[in-house]
Amino acid sequence: MSRQTIFLLLVTGALVLLGTLNLHSRLQRPQIPYDGVIWEDSARGVVAAVVDPQGPAARAGVRQGDYLVGISLSGGSSFDAITRASDVQIYLDAAGVGAPISYALERENVYGDRSRWAADISQLAAKPRKLGRGLYLAAIGLVYLVIGLYVLLKQGAAPYVRHFYLICLMAFVVHFYSFTETFDRLDRIVFLADNAALLLLAPLFLHFAALFPLRRQIVARRRAVTVAIYVPALILLAVEIALAVGWRPRGESVLRLRAQLDAAALGQFIIGFLAGGGLLFRTFLKAETPILRQQMKWIVWGLGVSIIPFTAYELYTYFVTPNVSPLVEALAIGPLIFIPLSFGYSIVRYRLMDVDVIVRRSFVHFLATASVAGVYLILIGKGAALITALVPNAPSWIIQAVTVSGVLAIAMLFAPIKTWLMERMDRLFYGERYSARRNLDAFIRTISATTDLSTLLERTVEWVQRAFAVEKVAIFIEDAEAPAGYRLAHSRGVQESELQLPPDFGWIIRAESGPGGVLARDVTSGLPDAFVRGMDDLQYFVP
Repeated sequence: MSRQTIFLLLVTGALVLLGTLNLHSRLQRPQIPYDGVIWEDSARGVVAAVVDPQGPAARAGVRQGDYLVGISLSGGSSFDAITRASDVQIYLDAAGVGAPISYALERENVYGDRSRWAADISQLAAKPRKLGRGLYLAAIGLVYLVIGLYVLLKQGAAPYVRHFYLICLMAFVVHFYSFTETFDRLDRIVFLADNAALLLLAPLFLHFAALFPLRRQIVARRRAVTVAIYVPALILLAVEIALAVGWRPRGESVLRLRAQLDAAALGQFIIGFLAGGGLLFRTFLKAETPILRQQMKWIVWGLGVSIIPFTAYELYTYFVTPNVSPLVEALAIGPLIFIPLSFGYSIVRYRLMDVDVIVRRSFVHFLATASVAGVYLILIGKGAALITALVPNAPSWIIQAVTVSGVLAIAMLFAPIKTWLMERMDRLFYGERYSARRNLDAFIRTISATTDLSTLLERTVEWVQRAFAVEKVAIFIEDAEAPAGYRLAHSRGVQESELQLPPDFGWIIRAESGPGGVLARDVTSGLPDAFVRGMDDLQYFVP
């Protein structure tokens, strides 16, 4: 294992640990007070940029374009002046979920005149957690990571592997990490890592698309082009790091700068993926071989199904309104899983490794883990509740014994569940070829454990007869002392004493055989009967 691979694995371990802590923090995150408004700093004051029509502020009469000039936690006529949008959340946190709060607002009419009024919010809501969306994206991130690790560990020295793994690693961070808005040290680190991965993912993909599967000369020979691909992301990343360490721009709102950075990151992400997808689509159109065209078709299909709806969703929520239905959000985010799957399926054709098998095994392991986790939650949770209901004063050791027994039972269930899912997946994937593959796998295991030549030949003949439903089989072994260059080693259904090969049989086999072998009549045609005996019993010769 090379030093580069070891370094990548160490970085991966640190990122996985950080992601695990972040996921735990998200699951344990306290409720955050929410008024349903995105407040922004403007030259004329703190303005309501976006108002959730179902939020508490909207029910109190707040509209988009209203200016917030004061907040009161006591509900009286005394308001604290608000000059920065970042101060609003401080007051919301001080009030808490379910508490009332009052806003002093100004609203402009068509002539530009402002009128002041008060909006009394009876109860602050809890900010939506969107836990299901977060867990689905985390599952996609794990698929990226599993595929990338499998490729790296199996074929770390092959072309494009480390580049492909970096894409998988950055995609894992982008999908798995999520900012919890608790603003503690862990949350700040996660926020910076998530933004950095999002910035680097697009140029990594664009660079990969410029190299895969054919190294384009403009990228391979001109390093300036490669550097130019990464320059925008590196500039934005430098600003992100500066903000993270405490730098603040003079005369510029931090929230406004944050919004501008987010917009720039989103823009370069969309542009990078669309440009990379365009390069791959161009490769697909110019593919000269059917195999390359088929391979690029899978990649283009996966990117198109995933990137187009996601791009439309992001542009709509940014330029129109962020208030979209959960169904629209699911339709935009759901297809993202096809990107790693389509790339994994294509890379198998370039002999990096059998990613086709990896994808299916990763999916099966994910399903098996999810199934076991579901059984665990049902059995352990319901089992403990049932014991408590039946025996209210049951000692703690009884509940612990039931819990341990349940864990052991579930651990024993994992292997059969995984085997059953793998078998169903193979049947679905291979269809009619499944039985043939099972027989071939069994035959390979048999001959691998056989060292005796006669036993090996006997079992080979039995398998050929059973697999191809033929009655007559003969195995010839190359022999320099035999007149024909080959001697009969084993047969079934053929009269060995009457079988004679032509003198130049070895040369004919080498010259005439193709991918499917050679017909027996092509070997014996034109030869006198004295040179050929018993050949009528055989139809094909397969080297």
